[in-house]
Amino acid sequence: MLGELSDSQDRIFALSFNVDYWNRLGWIDPFSQKVFSDRQRRYAQVLNDRRVYTPEMVVNGKDGFIGSDRLRAEHRVEQALQTNPGFTLDLTVSDGYKKDRVQISYRLDAVPEKAVLNVALVEKSVEILVPRGENAGRTLHHHHTVREWVTVKADTAGAVRLVLPGGLEWGDVEIIGFVQDKETMHILAANRAGNGRE
Repeated sequence: MLGELSDSQDRIFALSFNVDYWNRLGWIDPFSQKVFSDRQRRYAQVLNDRRVYTPEMVVNGKDGFIGSDRLRAEHRVEQALQTNPGFTLDLTVSDGYKKDRVQISYRLDAVPEKAVLNVALVEKSVEILVPRGENAGRTLHHHHTVREWVTVKADTAGAVRLVLPGGLEWGDVEIIGFVQDKETMHILAANRAGNGRE
């Protein structure tokens, strides 16, 4: 469903964070990271939810719910699209796409108090066969999977560097950035820097 939502229009910026707390069940998710589990726990705190679970969807950092609830997801996304962020985030590939790295320059026409800039390198689509654990023998289809992640204090302008994981080509990924209130976790602005085929 995440892929369908994101593909429906350019103003939807979908990110899938693979958590690591299921790795104890016999198979280690190669896309999982502890920082993504910690991020979900932080959402649970600010959203007054006593649990973490999968699949969970969080829209604009304000509303968390079961990610398979299509009607609620479509409704919340439509509501979010009606919100004017009030300022803009511009992302530019500043030194071209190198073999295994890229530098992204950013500009903000306003810098909200307590804001951070998150920049993600996202693999658009990938399939993986699970050899062990509760999903043993199944092929899992992942959409918009975050493979690299950088967070910096937001400023009027700056740059971040992302590394392309081994086995990927620039045409397999896109780069998405978003400004977030580090206390409330609300998303304040977002944009993408394009992909390697540009």
